[in-house]
Amino acid sequence: MINQVAYFLAFIPTYRNVLRDSRNEPTKPWLLWTIAFVLNVIALTLQPRTQLMDYVSPVIYLVHHGAITVLSLRKPQPLPAEA
Repeated sequence: MINQVAYFLAFIPTYRNVLRDSRNEPTKPWLLWTIAFVLNVIALTLQPRTQLMDYVSPVIYLVHHGAITVLSLRKPQPLPAEA
């Protein structure tokens, strides 16, 4: 669980970067990682001996990568005109 806190903190600059300008983060790599974590969760579901704790990391990673994917899809704001 401590690793999950560190993972969350490591994502703060990425969130800040993509919120500032969606063009700062390419969508395709984030989408591929999101799909990979979806498949990871599906694989865990198919295993006969899965515990709840097995889902913690993949689900948290899925949420973070999915959020960056969605944020990177936003329409870029026009750049402010320089005087």
